[in-house]
Amino acid sequence: MIIEIRKAGFVNKGAELMLHAALQKLRTRYPDATFVMAPTPKKAEQPFRKLVQLGFYPKAWLWRYGIQWGTLANFAPRPLREMYGVVLDREVDVVVDAAGFAYSDQWGEDPCAELAQSTRRWKKNGTRVILLPQALGPFKSEKNRAAMKTVVENVDLIFPRE
Repeated sequence: MIIEIRKAGFVNKGAELMLHAALQKLRTRYPDATFVMAPTPKKAEQPFRKLVQLGFYPKAWLWRYGIQWGTLANFAPRPLREMYGVVLDREVDVVVDAAGFAYSDQWGEDPCAELAQSTRRWKKNGTRVILLPQALGPFKSEKNRAAMKTVVENVDLIFPRE
């Protein structure tokens, strides 16, 4: 089983503690699972070096300008991806999204739009999706409301922490 933990990282101590807690629980429950995260540039919240130190495999994922560029890795031969430990989005069995306050009007429309697009793709792929946000909303923006409606229709479990 391949499990992705996303939106928990090293941006602050709370996010880092959430990452460690989720990883510890999931490793205990699923000791044979492979864990993946999408790395970010060095100075961002999930640098490759730190992910590897925790035993994560890198996921091919790059969201820019409303496009998921990570799908270009689908064209790399499987042996090459396996040599470098790169996991494709379609290979992930379970996504655990441990976002803090990302899904609200406060952060604009991009986070909700990206999540809506991703959850549609994951459902199509048969990927299970669990959202563990610290909080959800408020959603006064019509675009965010529509995006979150799509999210709710495509995830398996939503469990706000506060």
